[in-house]
Amino acid sequence: MKVLVLEPHADDAAIGCGGTIARLAEEGHTIWSFIFTKRTYGDYIKETTDAFRLLGIGYYTPLNYDVRLLGEHRQQILNDLIEMKKAFQPDIVFIPSPTDVHQDHSVIAQEGVRAFMNCSVLGYEAPRNEPQTHHTMFYEITEGQLDKKVNAINCYVSQLEGRPQMGEDFIRSLAKIRGAQIGKKYAEAFTVYRYIN
Repeated sequence: MKVLVLEPHADDAAIGCGGTIARLAEEGHTIWSFIFTKRTYGDYIKETTDAFRLLGIGYYTPLNYDVRLLGEHRQQILNDLIEMKKAFQPDIVFIPSPTDVHQDHSVIAQEGVRAFMNCSVLGYEAPRNEPQTHHTMFYEITEGQLDKKVNAINCYVSQLEGRPQMGEDFIRSLAKIRGAQIGKKYAEAFTVYRYIN
């Protein structure tokens, strides 16, 4: 299976679906990430490379849009997404949740669901940005996959300060809550835009 992860910012996939990515990578699926915004602080390349190596993301493509200004480039972003679809032909695409209120996340969510009409599309969770949630699909993850998620998030050293949603206690607690919702030890939750089986 070909898995595409759309990230407005480099740490979004680790936070929103890092355990699921680790699971899918362990299962042998090909995973490609597209990061839409550029970073001008921290060791962006090292942080991202280290995190992706831990999660098992095999390929990533950084784009060069300014943070918080994706809304000014909607048509070009849609064009980028259509080119990604042609080049990669994914079976499943992970994008931000439809209830995510961060301006960059909402652009990628809206344009992503428009671009990928012929494959499964799931919205990953961003607890800080979602005043409402509509999770209708869950991926069970193991403790080892949760460990990979925590370690990947910790790679983003420049992002950790003052962001409790990236703290280990929070990440592990949320995985336990999502697991309890489906009678498992750990899980991650998603909103289904489209699921094709």
